[in-house]
Amino acid sequence: MKHSGELCFIDSSGNMDRENCRVFLLLTHSCAGGLPLGILLCQSEDEQTIAQGLEQLKQVVGEKGFAGRGHEGPQLVITDDCRAERGALRKAFPKATLLLCSFHLLQAVWRWLWSKESCCTQEKVHQLKHSGELCFIDSSGNMDRENCRVFLLLTHSCAGGLPLGILLCQSEDEQTIAQGLEQLKQVVGEKGFAGRGHEGPQLVITDDCRAERGALRKAFPKATLLLCSFHLLQAVWRWLWSKESCCTQEVRRWLKTAFIFWAPCYLNVARMPTSAMNSDKSFTFSTFGRFADGRGQMFQFGESNLWRFTKYRTNTTSVSVPVRWRREAGSLRIWNQSASPIGRHKLDSPKRKVGPEGPRFDPQLWQS
Repeated sequence: MKHSGELCFIDSSGNMDRENCRVFLLLTHSCAGGLPLGILLCQSEDEQTIAQGLEQLKQVVGEKGFAGRGHEGPQLVITDDCRAERGALRKAFPKATLLLCSFHLLQAVWRWLWSKESCCTQEKVHQLKHSGELCFIDSSGNMDRENCRVFLLLTHSCAGGLPLGILLCQSEDEQTIAQGLEQLKQVVGEKGFAGRGHEGPQLVITDDCRAERGALRKAFPKATLLLCSFHLLQAVWRWLWSKESCCTQEVRRWLKTAFIFWAPCYLNVARMPTSAMNSDKSFTFSTFGRFADGRGQMFQFGESNLWRFTKYRTNTTSVSVPVRWRREAGSLRIWNQSASPIGRHKLDSPKRKVGPEGPRFDPQLWQS
């Protein structure tokens, strides 16, 4: 085949048997996939051994090998980032052009970044501007037999969450978390959090935990603490099912039914543009609006129970937050410190006001 004289891939695998032999596979491309040109079985991966194997392969295929090119070999050879392998190919096929496989190149770069020889350190995440703007903190328990708590601090990026630090604590009290945050500040130094140093990030999204939020106020007094909508809704749902709530069995049964049947409907509406919501043709939204309007006590119930989150109010002034991370802000549905939902029109604006007064619970946002 003419392809065998144009292009050849070579790849090696080790630890194939107890003798730790190396297997070199030579392939060429075709419409049906890779086709084998030869296999080298070597006891070592040094340049001399591989070169001897290639010379034997040239003798086996003869002058008709590699689409008539014979001992000249293929025109192009795609290899791994291995000096011994590339050196042996230059000796066996001096007229061939050696190229690096993109997969092996990226793999080699990734290994180098994680090696001791690279200049990439864990502090490089703190040099990103996102680390000084927004920080997520979440905790997990029951990690081992000692029931240790793991606190993970992340910042957002186009590639996903990037770790800023990890706290491993034996308890979840405020003093222990505060000590862990102080040690983290000492480790990252003045260059941490995009140069903000001990001031920490501007915004911190947390769980509904008094100890965690109290420790963050001590460690980062200038930071604005926000409640994650997921944890907030989870906390409200748990409270509705607790003994302290005023929900009867009938109300809980209705809440469960509403969640099962109407939550998917509302999620579909949340993805719709404002023009589609105001349109009379929006059957789904209008149906949900009539259903919610008929259950007006639901809004009164939510309004009367917002006092649970008034303890998070502060005397700080309003903060103008630039929403560069529009997708993250839209998915998180960030709540302000009074735990009131921010309107959809504010999520679409380039800047959002987050202050102690906060928007109120408006039933009209739920109606068509």
